[in-house]
Amino acid sequence: EMFSENGTFIKTNSPYGMTFLITCSEDHQGYLPSGTGFRLGCYETQMTYYAQGTAEDVANTYMDMLKALKNG
Repeated sequence: EMFSENGTFIKTNSPYGMTFLITCSEDHQGYLPSGTGFRLGCYETQMTYYAQGTAEDVANTYMDMLKALKNG
């Protein structure tokens, strides 16, 4: 489950006019906290399997994929 901060980053910077994210579909691999979540020490950061910075890496990878799709 991706934090809204990273989802907002993807939607705001997407090369498409409308971009929708579905972050909990099929199976659930746990929380994907943002850097802010780790800094604040929220509950999800104690329950995640992922290292700090993973959510930002995933968001940047999504952006690269969206741009590649847009550019053909």
